[in-house]
Amino acid sequence: MKKGVIFFHSNIQNLYPKRWVDKCINSTILQKERDFKIYEINYGGDDYSVFDGIDHDQEREFHSKKFSNHAEAMNFIIDRAFSDGCGVVFNTNLDDFYTSDRIEKQM
Repeated sequence: MKKGVIFFHSNIQNLYPKRWVDKCINSTILQKERDFKIYEINYGGDDYSVFDGIDHDQEREFHSKKFSNHAEAMNFIIDRAFSDGCGVVFNTNLDDFYTSDRIEKQM
């Protein structure tokens, strides 16, 4: 079953310290379960990705599209993952970090 991990944010540089976001990103790309695709949307209207400058080999799809609120952006990126064939989608919070077996346990 295809798995997706979603990231959605707006003006994240102004919300959380970079070290928190980096810790979240690293805990996601260092999962023991490697068979997943990352879907990211920046709904603030700029082209900033939280993955900018981070070296990884995880498959990823990035969107920059203006939405008026968090719910619209979340629905867009979830729909994008399911439309791409994902049978399951994992949410992330950019101020959290995850154990390396998160995907395995949740599956």
